[in-house]
Amino acid sequence: MTPVAPAKNPTKSTTASATKTTGRKATATAAPTAAAATPAPKPASTVIEPELPTEGLTKILITPELAEVYLGRMAANRSLNEAHADRLAVDMKNGDWRQTYEPVRFNKKGELTDGQHRLAAVIRSGKAQEFWVAGGLDAKAMAVTDTGRSRTFADVQAIAGEKNARKLAAVAKQVYYLDIGKATASGPAVSHAQLDRTVKAHEGLRDAVEKVAAVSGIQPHAQIAAVYCLAREKHPRKADQWLEALQEGENLAKGSPALVVRNKLISNRGTGAKLQLRGPSVAAFLINGWNAFLANEKGVTAADLQWRSTKSTATDEFPEIQ
Repeated sequence: MTPVAPAKNPTKSTTASATKTTGRKATATAAPTAAAATPAPKPASTVIEPELPTEGLTKILITPELAEVYLGRMAANRSLNEAHADRLAVDMKNGDWRQTYEPVRFNKKGELTDGQHRLAAVIRSGKAQEFWVAGGLDAKAMAVTDTGRSRTFADVQAIAGEKNARKLAAVAKQVYYLDIGKATASGPAVSHAQLDRTVKAHEGLRDAVEKVAAVSGIQPHAQIAAVYCLAREKHPRKADQWLEALQEGENLAKGSPALVVRNKLISNRGTGAKLQLRGPSVAAFLINGWNAFLANEKGVTAADLQWRSTKSTATDEFPEIQ
């Protein structure tokens, strides 16, 4: 057999065309380098994907990196609710996340069909979480996934035997917004864990709910109870007097802050009320009324207690409970 001569090294070969004559001076044209001709390949993903179950459930520790891989294989789905994903991420960061038997779901093609908000929360929190994972599902199953009514915080409290569960949930949400300084708008989404933490942090919250709920004529109960609860933490006796004055309306002089607030709340319930209060303006009116009552102010008018959209200026700072 005739031996085959080894191939010449292409990087060392020479060509006559590499040199050009300009008539005055010969110039050499450099050959292109391999690096310039071919871009460096991207490094392969180092994420190790656990095998998805073909039926039944299996528990998988999903890291932020694995969550990104799964989200990259998501089937057609609803748009991501940013507020919901943020709320789940906060719970994960605070250690309040609780895994249930509601799995992260994949169809027979290996596409993610349910769990995008939980996986997005894993990425945003930067913390790995264990999930039950279901695989091999029929594509048609997605049409009936997450179509039931979600269990609210009030539902959870009622199941646990909580008295006035719905009012407790509403007041806890108002107190939470006041605590974080977000009472000036509808506020961010609040998780069950955050509401539960709020109830535990404010021992007088349940008592405030019961006392305010006892009188139906003065509303809205949620905002009144929230302001009363927080005011009572600072000035217990004075706050009790304020609530009693609001509810009873007895022996109150004209211009008394409690009487002004009481009259405004009563008239505010009518559809034809002048300068009706809505949303955060109600809480601001109550806080201003409480602060004036605490300072023993006299000759107060409704205009003195109004805030923002019901006042001549729209730059007033939202009031703080004194």
